[in-house]
Amino acid sequence: MNFLTPLKTESRYLIIGCSGSGKSTLARAIAECMKIPYYDTDSLYWKEGWELSSDEDVVRSLPLDSPNWVLDGNFVGMREEVWNRATCIIWLDLPPAETIWNTTRRNLGWWISRKPTWSGNIMPLRIALSGIKHSREQTKRFAEEFPLYLTEQKNKQIFRIQKRSDLKQFMASLKQ
Repeated sequence: MNFLTPLKTESRYLIIGCSGSGKSTLARAIAECMKIPYYDTDSLYWKEGWELSSDEDVVRSLPLDSPNWVLDGNFVGMREEVWNRATCIIWLDLPPAETIWNTTRRNLGWWISRKPTWSGNIMPLRIALSGIKHSREQTKRFAEEFPLYLTEQKNKQIFRIQKRSDLKQFMASLKQ
């Protein structure tokens, strides 16, 4: 993968991929490197008591018309509103076994540790397990849908990262 194309300083970055792919980690790194705001969409989706917000409510709460932002989320049902406003889309398309393992380790780690997660929620086992199942289901669906969705995006920087080594290289390139 060629990362010689530099990221633009005034841009809107959308990091997409299935659960456990590293969207939030990469989004925070880009925001820090580019000195632009990062909006943690998991915290917007998950309200207190594990109540799930609608896509519409989350999208309404985001400053999508701002000149600079980094978002970590797929917004599949709201592509027109979110994907079309992004200037750079980065698809973390890592192997399913890796993303499912990452989700399993993360979710069960939160459940065991009782460490607060999004919106201060403590991870119950049923949510941890449903997140793992969700990750497994997403991998197949996104592999089928995202290539088509990305062809709809014109005049954007688009990166598809399929290996952990490429992700590490990409993140290292941010620091140059």
